[in-house]
Amino acid sequence: MDSLSQIALGAACGVAVMGRRTAVWKSAAWGAVAGTLPDLDVLFDHGDPILNMVLHRAESHALVWLTLAALPFGAAIAWLHGERALWRRWWLAIWLALVTHPLLDAMTVYGTQLLQPFTDHPYAVGSIFIIDPAYTLPLAVGVVAALRMNDTARCLRWNAVGLVLSTAYLAWSALAQ
Repeated sequence: MDSLSQIALGAACGVAVMGRRTAVWKSAAWGAVAGTLPDLDVLFDHGDPILNMVLHRAESHALVWLTLAALPFGAAIAWLHGERALWRRWWLAIWLALVTHPLLDAMTVYGTQLLQPFTDHPYAVGSIFIIDPAYTLPLAVGVVAALRMNDTARCLRWNAVGLVLSTAYLAWSALAQ
């Protein structure tokens, strides 16, 4: 999926998990960062355009590696913000933002090597295009509304509605295929 979709999904996951426990902007910002991290592998040149494409959604999109990376990343964020008591919540928020990235990529036709290092098989549902505003807009609206509102309960509802609508759209696209 495109970077904007991944950023919006990561931010929405961060806000949903952290809820009222920390500032909405913090959870959205760190969720957005985690949501886009797996795509930074495009910065590495493997010497061949075909290898660059094949290896783009390999180790950096593997559920095992992302799960292992989430623990120190979440703990570092909690320590950085002086919220050490919330380290488990930060770990969960970061883990969700990281693992939903390759799961969303797997919904496209390009496939994602989700089970690296155990298999190189690219898993793909192929039910959505890599740029899909029908998926991204509910997420983006929910996150932006959450960031702009002062009422925490209302902002969390907007974020939740965005997540539900975008997830329902993914389910519908997979079933309609």
